[in-house]
Amino acid sequence: MKNSKNGLRVIIGLGKTGLSVAKYFKQKNVPFILFDTRINPPNLATFKTNFPDVDCYTGSIDQYLLTQAEEIIVSPGVDATAEVFNEAREKNIPIVGDVELFAREASVPICAITGSNGKSTVTNLVNAMAN
Repeated sequence: MKNSKNGLRVIIGLGKTGLSVAKYFKQKNVPFILFDTRINPPNLATFKTNFPDVDCYTGSIDQYLLTQAEEIIVSPGVDATAEVFNEAREKNIPIVGDVELFAREASVPICAITGSNGKSTVTNLVNAMAN
């Protein structure tokens, strides 16, 4: 499944999720770069302070660099089916979200609760059932 020999990961989006994935990769010594289509994304200053040696590209996504990735991690606000990822998909580069990325580390069952309404109620119910 590996597409490159460098192990490079590409993070798309520098919101809370992108920053948390960057911290995770740094902790694991995984090489990565980051793209955000916004010129001045949130957390840019924090990113530059915490990751001074990591390339962070803003304003657009470089197709060549994107297709050099072993894996692409997209933030929740990014459409993983967007046309910008077509060439990467053609090269069978995995495109995943943060939930999938972090779930790989889990050694216990996972209960995921998603949706736009009722998450707190369902979370409380699941917690009561688990206890």
